[in-house]
This record gives sequence, structure tokens and C-alpha cells, in this order.
Amino acid sequence: MKCFILLQKRRTLQRKALKSCFVLFGISVWIYVTAFVLKGTSLKENRRLQRDRINTQNLEHTEPNSAFYASKNLTVNRGSNSEKESTVLLKAWPTLDFREIHNMKLSFDSRQYPLTVNFQELVDAFLSGKSVKNKIINTHPFRYEHTANNTCTGKQLQLVVLVKSKPSNFKMRSAIRTTWGNLTNQDTAIVFLLGHEDDFISNIEVEAAIHRDIVQEDFVDNLKSRTLKMVMAFNWVYKFCSNAKFILLVEDDTFISLGNIKRYIKRTSVKRGLLAGYLTRNSSPYRDEGSKWFVSLEEYPFVKYPPYLGEFFILMSQDVARSLSIAIPFVKPLPLENIFLGIVAAKLNIKPRGCPGLVRDLHKSPSLVNSNISFKSVLGYHSISSPESLKLTWDLYKRLPKIRNKNQMHISPKISKRVIGISMYNVTEIP
Repeated sequence: MKCFILLQKRRTLQRKALKSCFVLFGISVWIYVTAFVLKGTSLKENRRLQRDRINTQNLEHTEPNSAFYASKNLTVNRGSNSEKESTVLLKAWPTLDFREIHNMKLSFDSRQYPLTVNFQELVDAFLSGKSVKNKIINTHPFRYEHTANNTCTGKQLQLVVLVKSKPSNFKMRSAIRTTWGNLTNQDTAIVFLLGHEDDFISNIEVEAAIHRDIVQEDFVDNLKSRTLKMVMAFNWVYKFCSNAKFILLVEDDTFISLGNIKRYIKRTSVKRGLLAGYLTRNSSPYRDEGSKWFVSLEEYPFVKYPPYLGEFFILMSQDVARSLSIAIPFVKPLPLENIFLGIVAAKLNIKPRGCPGLVRDLHKSPSLVNSNISFKSVLGYHSISSPESLKLTWDLYKRLPKIRNKNQMHISPKISKRVIGISMYNVTEIP
């Protein structure tokens, strides 16, 4: 009997323990569900607040940047009666929450890169004479020191070449003027793009007075100002050279064949919407802080860059240059100018294309060449190591016979390493 009673008590204790377990489990589930719901509500509220904040920032009625509008020759009407007709507000959609990107692997989406507005509508608004009330996030508050403002005046230009150069590169600019930049046709113009360096102010003054081909602003010319120089180029074309049908942006260590470039322009089927050069796809940002190409997640949160063109050769039609010039002040800046240009192009739905006949990394002096090299289809070589190398390359270009097959370009394997400096090079035929 005593054993029976003990057994009953044991079973009762087991039932109470089991009941307690169920109660604790139910409480745990309730707490989890409540926390999940509260978190979801909090996320929705945070997203709503973020969206409201972004819309407030992007759509706030700010005083228009008068210098920017003046450079675009657009009138800003401030009269209340015509405000609806003269201004436009572009609605923005939410951007990324940069506090959460460290745990994400994001594919590039041009709509999520600030500003998050419809850029085609933005360009259309400008071209129709309206002012945009969205906040400018990429200001360019620099002053021209030299403009070469008569370079394009009164001319019917097919091509204007903008050569990016350092103020100290006097010899390279001189070599360009006596080689491929020694123009004989009136349908082409060349200017040199410079930033500011205190040590060369008087020298640049003399050079600009003699040649009248220097475009310079007062930002400091260094590696970090490369994007500023590119922005200056587009602003200059918009203001002083809108009559050129095509624009070529190159670096001063590049040898180009103007004849081949003009033939390429004539033969290509794309006359509007052209943005061509040395195309790179599926490139990833450098996250190593020791690299000169380092870009942080806060600057650029995506794992891949959009397609972009090498900075040494970028060919575009006038309509593309105009659209890029209008869009740039509304795009978050990036210190890598060619990638930044690729981002702006993506936001405008402009697709860069590979341009044939471009050779990169020409390191060795052409004086070492002892075999024939054909320039039949070459648009440009990069990079020329010195003014002497540029002159020798020009001599080869003028002296060596052209190959018979007009669709073929050949670099002899015997000299590819000696001329290009590497065994791998990128040469394609003009279609």
C-alpha cells in the first residue's frame, strides 16, 4: 500500500513538471512571436522614416545653384505665376540603409545609388528649360583660370579632343602639338585639361597665351582630383564647344590616330548615344585600404562595378556628353573618375561599348622596334612613357607602310614584348 501511494505521488509530480514545461514553452513562443511582430513594425517604421527623410532631402525646395545653371545657359524663373511651368520636382525612392550593408552582398542597381530619381526625366527637364528643385549633391565650385573659349567658336567641328594633363607635363603637351595633335583639318580641335599647381602658374600663363589651348580650373591637380578634372571637361564642352559632333577624352600619355578615329566614327552605325572605349565588365571594388584604388563600403556598397571605360580613351557623341554634364551634379561623387562615369551612364541608361583598335600598357620605347608594325586599325596606344617615345611612335606611324588587307591589323610577335612591354595585349579589328 505504501509503495502504491509513493507511485501516485511520483506520477503527480511528473504531470506537474510536464505541465510546467508546456507553460514555459507557450510563454517562450509568445515572447518570440511578440518580438518578431515588434521588430517587423519597427523595421517598417524605420523604413518609413528613412523614406520620408530621403524624400525631404532630395525634394526639398533649395535655392538653385546659380553657377551651375549659368554654365548650362538655363534661365531659372522664380515668379510664382510660372513656377509650375518652370520648375520640376523629381520623386525619389528609398536608398540603401548604409548601416546594414556590411552583411550584404549587393548587386549593382543604379536606382539605389544617390540620387535615387529618374535621371531621364531630369535631363528632359533641363533640356526643356526647366529648373530642377532636387538637391545638388555633387557641387563643382571652382573657377576657370584659362578657358580656351575660342577653340570651337564659328567652326563646324566633327571632333574635339580633350587631353587630360598635369601642369608639369610641358614636354608631353609640346610633343602632342608636334605629332598627332598637329592639326591640318578645320573639323578637329584639341584642348588640354589642367588643374592648379602653385609652382607652374607663370609657365602655364605663358603656354596658354602662346597656344590658346589650355583649359584650367583652380582645384589642386593630384590623384584625388581626377574626377574633378573630368567634370570640368564635360562642363567646358557644354558651355564652350556644344557645336562639336563628337568628343574624345584622352590622357597625355596616349598616342592616337585621328584618321582612324574619324574612319571609325564614319563607319559605326551609332551616331547618337555613342559612348565607346576600352570596356571593362564585372570589375570589383578594392577594399584594401592600402590600395590607391581603395573604395569603402560607405562610398560604394555594391560588390561589382557597372560596365565602365578605361580613362585613357573615351569617345562619345555630343548628346551623351550633354546628358552626362546635366546628370553629374545630382550623382554622389566617387574618386575613381572612369567608374564614376560608368555609374552616371548607368543611371541614364547609356550603355558603354567596346571600341576596337585600343592597345593598353605600351611601356617600352618604340626606338627598340626593328620590324614593321602596322597602324592600319589602331585608334590609340596607352601608355607612352615619355615625349621621346611619343615622337618615335609618331615617326613609325608616318613612315611604316600600311598593310594591304584593310580589315586586318597585325603586331609582330617578335616586337609585341618589346613595344608593349607585356605578352598580353588587347587589339581588335574595326568591324
